[in-house]
Amino acid sequence: MIATQQPMAGDLRAIIALLHIVVELERMGDYAEGIAKISLSMGDAPPLKPLIDIPRMAEKGTNMLNDSI
Repeated sequence: MIATQQPMAGDLRAIIALLHIVVELERMGDYAEGIAKISLSMGDAPPLKPLIDIPRMAEKGTNMLNDSI
């Protein structure tokens, strides 16, 4: 379909970049789903060590995602 519309070079680069972004966002969603399933399967089991770094890591990940978009 892209070839039939004959986009300009700049438009084509933007389309390709957006397709790459979509793939990466899909992969992030797949990882998040896997993490959620694992956390549900763990139930109320106590963690092996304190998870004090999780909120900091979540904040950094959120900031990185916001900066990239």
